[in-house]
Amino acid sequence: IAFGWIPPGGSNDVWLMDPDGGRQRPVIEGPAVAYGNDFYPDGKRILTFSDRDGGKFNAYEFEIATRTFRKLPVDLSDAISIRLSPDGKRIAYHSKRDSITINTWMADLTTRTQHKLTFDREFVGYPCWSPDGRELALEVRRGDDIFIGVMPSAGGTPELLTEKRGLSWAFSYSPDGRRIAFAGYRDDTWNLWWIDRGTREERRLTGNTRLDVYIRYPSWSPKGDRIVYEQAETRGQVFLLDGGRPAPSSP
Repeated sequence: IAFGWIPPGGSNDVWLMDPDGGRQRPVIEGPAVAYGNDFYPDGKRILTFSDRDGGKFNAYEFEIATRTFRKLPVDLSDAISIRLSPDGKRIAYHSKRDSITINTWMADLTTRTQHKLTFDREFVGYPCWSPDGRELALEVRRGDDIFIGVMPSAGGTPELLTEKRGLSWAFSYSPDGRRIAFAGYRDDTWNLWWIDRGTREERRLTGNTRLDVYIRYPSWSPKGDRIVYEQAETRGQVFLLDGGRPAPSSP
């Protein structure tokens, strides 16, 4: 499992660990910021997004064994949430390029071309790939709500799968392509859900009831028997300022 780690006072690094959480070890360390977005099909390389090139973000192919980077032959400096296709030949992402709103784009690594997939007036982004590479699941904003939409990876108008108010943030398909895992904000709490691509049945997988907990990035395992995700808590401290006393003057 690849995951992000920010050490105290450091930048965003990329680490690996075994599926049971063991052998946690860094593979990409600062001072540059790096994000591990997807494994390549061979499992030996990771698609990374980093500002290692003079502070300008771009996409790289990172080989784990040799710890070497290869800059990809497309300019993705304005891209957000880059996701690698199952065959490793295309990258889906979203951007404000050519617009004041966020839409989904596609980069072809073979032809070194990019083109816009959606032309929405509100927001269509955070694409994730179906296992066969023929479909994308996306986040579609309508007013204050975000729904899950699906469309062919070649482009088109997204079809909305979810109808419930709130936030539905899709992140991965099950290996058979039948279900989509998403982080859902319903009844003032975040939980992990999946939705059936055909029947549109939804099922909640976690039982969080706390307002200070949020859940993100549910990623299905290749065998379909597990989902790894991020869970975090919002914490704060209470301080008392004595407003009746002036601050001491500097010497």
